[in-house]
Amino acid sequence: MGSPGSEPGRHDDESPLTRISLQSFAIGQTEVTRAEWLEFERESGYRASSGCLVWDGDGYVKAAHLGWRYPGFEQSDQHPVTCVSWLDARAYADWLSKKTGHKYRLPLEKEWEYAARAGSQSPFHWAVAAAGMCSYANVADAALLQKQPRWSAEKCKDGYPYTAPAGSFIPNAWGLFDMHGNVMEWVQDCWGPQISADGSGTTPLNCRSRVTRGGGWDLIAPYSRSAYRGKAPEANRGTGTGFRLVREVP
Repeated sequence: MGSPGSEPGRHDDESPLTRISLQSFAIGQTEVTRAEWLEFERESGYRASSGCLVWDGDGYVKAAHLGWRYPGFEQSDQHPVTCVSWLDARAYADWLSKKTGHKYRLPLEKEWEYAARAGSQSPFHWAVAAAGMCSYANVADAALLQKQPRWSAEKCKDGYPYTAPAGSFIPNAWGLFDMHGNVMEWVQDCWGPQISADGSGTTPLNCRSRVTRGGGWDLIAPYSRSAYRGKAPEANRGTGTGFRLVREVP
């Protein structure tokens, strides 16, 4: 888990390289979709609040009128749900656990990275460099640049300026889609300035930030690397943030 010092685009919090051990788990092939989120809200009565963070080219600003139903761009029911917080995602997992009788939760950070790598040790599951990115991942690209010319973007074109329907790109070796790109994904752990000895984030009484993983439609390639560790307060909702779930295996 983590990245070597020679990896382009790496950050200090991806250290030290850590050998981890894991118990068996199942993980969603795709990110949770709008259709799945709608079913949750209809059955549970839970409502994710409006007000969503959006990148304006210089920083993130909160748009009070945006939310998962309309994050500022058009989506179908097959697109990943966005503008949901870590707390919202946990509520969804609790509901699904009660509905199915299985234990669902957000992935541990080490589970997420293990699943994203799919046996690889390179920055991306398909290659060392970002070459071919637009065949494997929905990131900030030439399609987005046509809509948002002030933003940083890759030179390739993946065909989607914003989110793409879940499962639109080539999966990794374990059949998992969008582990790189589409939306940044909440994981269970608190963020810390370095990887802990067992690869699991600690849970202090005051957890200021939760880890996010995987990059997204609004981020360039370095932020989609397997080792990249984002962070955000657990109440944050962003137009580029969603989640997938783990099911515990007895």
